[in-house]
Amino acid sequence: MLDFDLSEMYQVETKVLNQSVKRNIERFPERYMFQLTKEEFKNLKSQIVTSSYGEKILKFQTGTSSWGGTRKLPFAFTDQGVAMLSAVLHTDIAVQVSINIMDAFVAVRNYLANNVSVLKEIEALKKEMIEMRKDIDLLKRSERKRIKEKNTDKRDTVETPVDQLIKMYYRKPEENEKGIFCMLKDILHDLIVSQKIPRNSDISVEHIGKALTNQGYKNISKRVFFNGKSSSRRSYIVMQSEEMSS
Repeated sequence: MLDFDLSEMYQVETKVLNQSVKRNIERFPERYMFQLTKEEFKNLKSQIVTSSYGEKILKFQTGTSSWGGTRKLPFAFTDQGVAMLSAVLHTDIAVQVSINIMDAFVAVRNYLANNVSVLKEIEALKKEMIEMRKDIDLLKRSERKRIKEKNTDKRDTVETPVDQLIKMYYRKPEENEKGIFCMLKDILHDLIVSQKIPRNSDISVEHIGKALTNQGYKNISKRVFFNGKSSSRRSYIVMQSEEMSS
């Protein structure tokens, strides 16, 4: 137990409690009492800072404890140290509180001794919870990925003006129709020449290709020759609708 906890229980200031200990330091070997290190006190705060006890620790650290808080690192007392405190404080309250604390220590030890199997089960549950937390995190990541992909699909399937142009002026060949192999720039050129879109339009071959892909047109790679050089170009098999020539 920490000195500021004990001082509150003994109804004395922390400063008075520690002074009494220092005057009788030979009665408090390290197995009875020791001072927390900065790292130990930091770990203690991080574990319980959100509780009411954590608020008490913060008050102690800033020197606002109602029982004489201090900015010095606190002392921790073992059960033997608690028993020895009653001998150096010389008050009826100190004697009674020490007896009560010792009884509590004994009860805890008996509980632990009689519940080893329970502690093992608790440890096993902790491990299971860690694994469950990992599984939950994995599920969350998978769900976020699925939602992201779903939203992306929605964006991709929203009908654009270019989609409407392709639907109006082109169609997919029937089984008995050969179809026309058209590169994207050819389709864009035909739409401009037939005055379906203005010459200064922002529509690009990328927009045409995306619209054709969204509507399920067959995309093939066609090799073309220009100036004696061979290159591969994306082509689509299409049929012009009657509206295209009107």
